[in-house]
Amino acid sequence: DALADFLVRIQTNSSHRPDLNGCWFRAFDYNAWEYYGSNADHGWGAWGTLTGWTQSFITTTLALRQAKKCYWDMTRDLKLREHMDKAWSKMLPDYPH
Repeated sequence: DALADFLVRIQTNSSHRPDLNGCWFRAFDYNAWEYYGSNADHGWGAWGTLTGWTQSFITTTLALRQAKKCYWDMTRDLKLREHMDKAWSKMLPDYPH
């Protein structure tokens, strides 16, 4: 519960930059309780947000939590094995399984 609460509370919310509402910045200042950018972050600008895999993990976990389900409950009956051999041979042809 504490982690979910934290992740929700650190989402951006700005009347000046509504295009950034709901995202997570990659840096967070716990003392000031706000997101920030640092000139020590080589290769990252102050407005760098976490996108891609991080966003999907957070939102999926929060959605499952709200539904009172877990990942394993939701995927138990998917029969992924039926599709795995074909996908594996295309994605990792040099690595037999």
